[in-house]
Amino acid sequence: MKNRACCLFALLLPLSIPAFADDDDTRMLRDGVQRQIRQYQEAEAFSDSLSDESRIDIGGETYHVPHTEHDLALGIYYAVNDRQWNKVREFLTHYRILSGHKPHLVLMAEGLLARSQGDVSGALEKMKAAQQAAPSDVRIGLELARLYGEDNQTREAKAGFEKVLQGGMPSETKETVQNYLDILDKRSRWHGDISVGRGYSDNINQGNGKRECVGEFMGECFSYRSLPKPVGSAFWQYSAAASKSVPLKGHHNLILRPIAYGSRFDRADTQSEPIEKYSENTALLSAGYQYADANDDLTLTPYFEHYFRGGRSRYRAWGADINWERNLGRKWSVNARLEGKRVKYLESERGYYSDYSLYTSGAGLGYTFSDGLGLFGGIDLTRRKYPDAFARSREYTARIGGYKIFGNGIYLNAAALHRLSRYDEGSYHTDGERRRDRQTIFTAALGASKWQFKNISPELRFKRTVSRSNSDFYVYRQNEIALNLRYRF
Repeated sequence: MKNRACCLFALLLPLSIPAFADDDDTRMLRDGVQRQIRQYQEAEAFSDSLSDESRIDIGGETYHVPHTEHDLALGIYYAVNDRQWNKVREFLTHYRILSGHKPHLVLMAEGLLARSQGDVSGALEKMKAAQQAAPSDVRIGLELARLYGEDNQTREAKAGFEKVLQGGMPSETKETVQNYLDILDKRSRWHGDISVGRGYSDNINQGNGKRECVGEFMGECFSYRSLPKPVGSAFWQYSAAASKSVPLKGHHNLILRPIAYGSRFDRADTQSEPIEKYSENTALLSAGYQYADANDDLTLTPYFEHYFRGGRSRYRAWGADINWERNLGRKWSVNARLEGKRVKYLESERGYYSDYSLYTSGAGLGYTFSDGLGLFGGIDLTRRKYPDAFARSREYTARIGGYKIFGNGIYLNAAALHRLSRYDEGSYHTDGERRRDRQTIFTAALGASKWQFKNISPELRFKRTVSRSNSDFYVYRQNEIALNLRYRF
C-alpha cells in the first residue's frame, strides 16, 4: 500500500511544477526595455525656469526695456533665450498692441510660453502658424523642429532640423542642432540589455518535504505520503530584451520587441519519475503599433511565445498586449494594460497538460522624485481558463516597488507583489474544496552603472517567493540569488 501511494505520487509530481513561462519575469523585462527607450522620447533637454524680476537680467546685468517696437522685440528675444517666461509674457502684453508688431514673433513667443506650461500640442499650433507667417525665419524653424521632437513626431522633427542646418547660423547653434539629430537617431536604434550570471536557488522543484499519514489502523499509521524535499542547485541564467521603433508619420510608429530569458541548473530532481530537469528557456517576439506624443504612449503588440524546459519544447502561445501610459506633469504617471493569449502544448505534452487561455487587465500609478527616487504601484486581474473547471482560476495581484539612483552610479531596484488565486471548483488535491493560493514575491537588484567596461556592469539580484495554499502540493518557499554582468545598448 505504501509503495503504491508513493508511486502514484511520483507520477503526479511533474504536475505540481507549473509548465509555463513566468509571466512576472516576462513583464519585468518588457517594462525594463520600455523604460530604457522612453528616455530617448522624453525632452529632458528643454527644462525651463521662471524669473520674478520686473526687469530683464542679461549676463548678470539688469536692464530697463522701453515700450517701443524695437526694444520690446529685442526684450522678447532675450527673455526667450534666457527662459524668463514671466518677462516674455509681460513684454508680449505691451508688444502685441503696437501697430508695427511682427505677428510671427508674437506667435513664436506664445508657442514657447505654451510649451513652458506643458501644452506641447498648443505650442505646435502656434509655431506652425509662426512659420507660415515667416517661412524663412531660422529661429522659428529651429523651435518648430524642437517641438516636433518633444512631441515624438520623429520624422517631422528630423526633416525640420535638417532644413534648419541648410541655413546660416553660428557654429555653436549648428552643434546644438546636430545633437538634436543624434537624439532622434537614437530613438530609431535598437535599445535593450543582455544579462548573464551565476546564481543559486534553494528550491528548484518547489518542494516542501511535508510528510503525513494517509492510512491508519487502530491508532497506528501504516501508510505515509511524503512530498518532495526542496532541491537546491547552482545555475546559470541569462536574459535579453530589446526594442526598436520605426517612425512613420506624425505620432505613429512600428515597434519590434524580442525577449528571451532562461536558466540552466546544475542539478536535476531525482525524486520525480521520470527525473525532472528544470532548466528552461522562454522566447517571445512582439511586433505591432505605437502611438507616442509628449504625454501619452500607447502600444498594441501581437506576440508569439515559445517555452522550452527539461530539454524539449513544451508549448507555443499566441497573444496580444495593449499598454498605455500617460505623464501627468513631470512627477506623476498612470498606466493601464490589457493582455490575452492562447497556450497550446505540443502533442508530447498533452498527456500532462491542457491548453488554456489567459486574460489580464491592470492599472498602475508612478511618482518620480527629483533626487533619483521613484515609486510605483498597481493592481492586476488575471483569468486562466482551462477545459476543466477545477483548473480554472482568477488571480488578484497587487504590486509595489521603487528605485533609487545614487550619485556614484549605484542603483537599487526593489519590488514586491502579493497574489491571491481562487479556483472555480475543488479537486482531490484539496479534498473537494476550491483551491486557494496566496503568493508573495520580493525581488531586488543592486547594481553599479559606473563600474563598467565597454558598457558591461555588475548587478546582484535576489528573489524570494513564499507560496501558501489549502493544498499541501502548492506550499513552498524559494530563495534565489545571482551575480550578473549586464550589457546595455
